[in-house]
Amino acid sequence: TFNGVTFSGLPVDANGDWSLDISNFFSADGTETARVKVTDKAGNESAETAFDITYDTEAPATPTVDLDASSDLGTSSTDNLTHYNATDGLMISGTAEANASMELTLTYNGITFSGLSATANASGDWTFDAGAIVSGVLADGTVNNLTIGAKATDAAGNQGTEGTLIVVLDQKIQPTLSPADNAVDVLPNDNLVMDFDENVSKGSGNITIK
Repeated sequence: TFNGVTFSGLPVDANGDWSLDISNFFSADGTETARVKVTDKAGNESAETAFDITYDTEAPATPTVDLDASSDLGTSSTDNLTHYNATDGLMISGTAEANASMELTLTYNGITFSGLSATANASGDWTFDAGAIVSGVLADGTVNNLTIGAKATDAAGNQGTEGTLIVVLDQKIQPTLSPADNAVDVLPNDNLVMDFDENVSKGSGNITIK
């Protein structure tokens, strides 16, 4: 019996296997209970076995994608502008449908890596460390975008639309010192000026000039 309909006389093969196509008996997404009894040739009837079947045709929502605060270095931990070196991780995180399988792609400097995966936990949270991949193609002295794409597939096999994130990987800082190196006719009271090609923030420690 399924969804109020009782089926009887279903054939059972020599191995004891039977089947029934119930695809046309779902009226909407939801869970229905199937109840099965078996009667042998002598008329003996088994106890009833019941199990739930969930029908799900709804695609999961577009996942969120973010650069984890622990990897978003610099003056802000939320601006998706960072730098990367070999000792750092590059942790991508986000949310999706609970227990969804995540399909990820990374594109950096014209190179796309696909077939990457992660799994959302029971709360829908997922993470992926892209550091090992990025480190192999990272171009020092450059500023390039890292584009991350993420799709979620639920337990029923429905795949949602892609969520994307662009992370700016800034591997360049080019200060200019004035007077220049090996300059002549520099007076003892002249100022040394260091210009940067971008906005910088004051850190800690001292600058040593040799």
